Amino acid sequence: MAPVRLIATDLDGTLLLPDKTVSTATRAALQAAAAAGVTLVAATGRQLRHLPVDLAELGFHYAIGANGGVCAELGQDAVAFAEEIEPEHLHTLIDQLRPQVPEVRLAASRNLGEYHLCEPGYLDLVPAAEVLPPNWRVEIAPITEILAEPTIKVTLRHPELSPAGLLAAVLSCDLTGLSATISGAPFVEIGAARATKATALARVCAQLDIPSDQVMAVGDSLNDVDMVTWAGHGFAMGNADPELREVANRFTTANTQDGFAMAVHNVLHEGGQPWNPSATRS
Repeated sequence: MAPVRLIATDLDGTLLLPDKTVSTATRAALQAAAAAGVTLVAATGRQLRHLPVDLAELGFHYAIGANGGVCAELGQDAVAFAEEIEPEHLHTLIDQLRPQVPEVRLAASRNLGEYHLCEPGYLDLVPAAEVLPPNWRVEIAPITEILAEPTIKVTLRHPELSPAGLLAAVLSCDLTGLSATISGAPFVEIGAARATKATALARVCAQLDIPSDQVMAVGDSLNDVDMVTWAGHGFAMGNADPELREVANRFTTANTQDGFAMAVHNVLHEGGQPWNPSATRS
């Protein structure tokens, strides 16, 4: 296989431990990749304003947020590109979805995640155990206002349906101009049709003249499927969703077992010594 020149990784369930910290082995792996001249890209469903770690401090060069809805080159003042949902496409989805699941409620991000407009009743569906970002700003607004402007990302919640069940209802609707996925969070995530981790990653790689067979992508959930499929070295974590494991061509251990660090070591030392986790764990 071609040597890796760029590593793209999901955050939650992949790079991060369950408590949203980064292990010693993972830090060492990122440092080794950077020292080898590898470009590091984070690709997350989170808004870039709501990240639990400092990506620049970890050595990342680019950050893809909102499942491909926005990309920033770290250290720059402006975003590299963004893909917003057009109101008419969201209108069509909601008009078809609401009769199927009348109790569905939605929230839309504004100004690249600076704040969120929530439909009345949406916050009632956020369980007390769910930890919201400390800088999460929210305004309650009628559905007509939420659907009036382009938005980078929409989340849908339902009081009874699981995210997978709600996604099935969403996928039965007209998704022209839209993409829909789940990421392990308790909601369905809607973006523009071109807003996927794979399309955003492909744009970054095109700018850097890096072909897909020289890209490593690591993930654990359904919103990582397209990215892992696109990359020449597509890793599924040990804790990955079965659907992601079906499309991956390489595999590693779980995020609680330094699976990301193991994957990085393997691509940097193809044919070399097996990874020894005790050498990097504190």
